[in-house]
Amino acid sequence: MACGRSRAHAFFEVGGRPTLAAALGARGQVVVTRDLGLREKYQGSVDMVAGEIDLDVESYLGKSEQLPSALSCATVLDADGKVLRSAGVMCQTFPNSPPEVIEEIQEQVAG
Repeated sequence: MACGRSRAHAFFEVGGRPTLAAALGARGQVVVTRDLGLREKYQGSVDMVAGEIDLDVESYLGKSEQLPSALSCATVLDADGKVLRSAGVMCQTFPNSPPEVIEEIQEQVAG
């Protein structure tokens, strides 16, 4: 298993949403490895859809794990670009819920 460090600088307009896509790009894969206590670890991957953590993880959950989800993250920065606050929300539906349930929540958290 490889471990390492990563560093990126994101550029943004003051008052706008900080974006990772500008620093990391919007092409690549989201890869999740989970140790479920079995003999082998579970690994799932999907193509990135936006380069933003919330949108790409939401896509991963829906495509790889078949868990319709709504995920949103937000960060408030000061004029110098330092983090003042950061928060996130994730909602998932119960099995066999109609798709409209999560679609409405996705629209609401998208702002």
